[in-house]
Amino acid sequence: MYVPDRPRFRPTWLASGRSTTPSWLTDERWLPAGNRELYARASGGLYAALGRLDPPSGPALLPAYVPRAVVRAFRSREYEIAYYPVTADLTLPAAAVAERIEALEPAAVVFVDYFGFRDEALPALAERARAVGATVVEDCARGAFSRDPDGEPLGSTGDLAIYSLHKTLPVPNGGLVVARDIDLPAPDGSVPERRDVLTSGVDGALSRLGIPPAALVGCSGPERAAATVGGGPDRSDERFRIRRPGRATIRGLHRCDPARIQSRRLDAYRDLRRLVGRVDGVDLLTPTAHEGACPFGLAISGPGREWRDALYRKLRRAGVPIKVFQWPPLSPAAASDGAQRLRNCACVVPTHRAFPPAARRRLTRALERVPGD
Repeated sequence: MYVPDRPRFRPTWLASGRSTTPSWLTDERWLPAGNRELYARASGGLYAALGRLDPPSGPALLPAYVPRAVVRAFRSREYEIAYYPVTADLTLPAAAVAERIEALEPAAVVFVDYFGFRDEALPALAERARAVGATVVEDCARGAFSRDPDGEPLGSTGDLAIYSLHKTLPVPNGGLVVARDIDLPAPDGSVPERRDVLTSGVDGALSRLGIPPAALVGCSGPERAAATVGGGPDRSDERFRIRRPGRATIRGLHRCDPARIQSRRLDAYRDLRRLVGRVDGVDLLTPTAHEGACPFGLAISGPGREWRDALYRKLRRAGVPIKVFQWPPLSPAAASDGAQRLRNCACVVPTHRAFPPAARRRLTRALERVPGD
């Protein structure tokens, strides 16, 4: 058995012939109102949008648990970087974040809607940020088609909303930016996608044969070095190329039905949460899903890093999808206790498809048998 860990583009879709973007990209039922632009990658779109803002008069204030590409986009636009803490349960410590906003008076503040959920403290914190003149960037990378608890499309709180469509939809590329008050630059050229299409074809063949890639190439667990402070090369001086996705991505976007995807992800998430919630010793990090949510996955954590890595290896070898987001800090200032625990102990079970009975059994068996620290 092998369930891929992300939605899969099907090479046969290339024959559809559609070359324009789908209508849901301009539908305010699914995306916030504002100026929209589709880029190859969300990081390139963020870099493009930041170039339309005034030169920074203060730092960019980011959560301590944040993807490196976000940090690099700001650094490449000459922002100094500061951080606010994140708790180990993926929530915002509102008082501490507000204190950082008041003390630093940042030019921009980034809030991450972790795995498709908006924190309840975000609206009030966004207003505090605007009160000191900051641009509010809402990172909805894994939140396409999700709604916040107020019923608004995820991303409606920010002045800029950033979506990584290729992380939640069956497309090779796709970074969407929605801006309230600025005109976004058009992409320059498109990215090649032939290799992505070939990879997707191979992944589909393995899925049909029930052969997990880990059975062919092995699985040693998440890369440990990446979770250390400054782990891996720092490419903060790189210049992002502002390009559009290729035709394979456009064909894939046309295959996406927002209502169907949202409903299926919500059902899969609720089912997973009930299933995993019955296992002792596992902490559920992402909340109970409200109506309208479109969760990327169920975030969980356990006793420690050895537990998380052992679970990762077991599930990968069993062909059950699991993701680890270590997002290593580029500065000691980003190594807060809560963020470090998330890097070391958390993992996410994706919800892009319902788990077949065999996958459910393997998931619960792995959770019950992985020893604690």
